[in-house]
Amino acid sequence: MSELRALSKAIFDGYGNADVIGIAYFQRWSTDLSAHVYSDVLVHQMRNYPHRYVLDFILGTPFLWRALGPSFWTGLLVSAERPDTARTVEQIGAFADIEFLSRYVEVDALSYLWHECKLSVADRASLLLYFQKYGYALVPSDLDDEDLDGCYFVGKKDLLHLADDLCRDFKFKKMN
Repeated sequence: MSELRALSKAIFDGYGNADVIGIAYFQRWSTDLSAHVYSDVLVHQMRNYPHRYVLDFILGTPFLWRALGPSFWTGLLVSAERPDTARTVEQIGAFADIEFLSRYVEVDALSYLWHECKLSVADRASLLLYFQKYGYALVPSDLDDEDLDGCYFVGKKDLLHLADDLCRDFKFKKMN
């Protein structure tokens, strides 16, 4: 795990300071990242890095998650550890998977998590509190579309394909 920690720190420390951004930046690290299980990498990002960076990481690494299929995302939703959000004053990376699926893939990840997973009362309260504060994070935005070109971040086509798979295989509901 210390190797993953060091790799993640190096990637994070260079993000925004390199001559490339988005997919091109993360592809520079593709060999090193591919040496790890993507779920381990992503969970580490979600636990240790800021919200916006974690979202950029997901959007910028489709070459790592595209072939994992929809079961990867449902497994992550169910297994991700979410902190108590009672004192949260800004968005946190631990909820980036829910935002990615809701805002970018445009499926109702929160509803899926709420109805299909066995959440404790405390987890439900934490989710409610967090998304009462940051509900806009669940809503698709036309402003995101120009970044979803397959060059800067993952392309809309990949996101639509993932949405279709999640709806068909796991009964997610589309956001629109």
